[in-house]
Amino acid sequence: MEIASTPCPFGGVRWWLICPKCQRRRTVLYGPSCRLCRGAVHASTLLSREDRLRAKALKIRKRLGQTGGGLLAPFPPRPKHMRWATYWRLRRECQEIEQEVFRAMAKAIGLPLPAEEPEELIPLEGATDDAF
Repeated sequence: MEIASTPCPFGGVRWWLICPKCQRRRTVLYGPSCRLCRGAVHASTLLSREDRLRAKALKIRKRLGQTGGGLLAPFPPRPKHMRWATYWRLRRECQEIEQEVFRAMAKAIGLPLPAEEPEELIPLEGATDDAF
């Protein structure tokens, strides 16, 4: 295995592995070649559109403090120290993503799709308009 180094802008060196197939510098080799030579892809590129949307909604819920329960769990309350405007923006975004996921699931199993828009969010007690 061949190793190369390049100087860093503020001193020191950066070490690289040389891919035996394409002769390019790489930080990681997967077996006898680099990721591009092996044709390996990131896991997210193998997901369907619905799976990517579901993962995005779960990521938002996790950011808001949800620890389990998936998309059917009650929506988490606003985390301490988060601005109300941020909370409502994330909640609206998550609601829209979840609507897309549920529509795709309904379409996949042959259920009729509702045509109406998602219901308007009702602010929690204690939330005032001046919080926005």
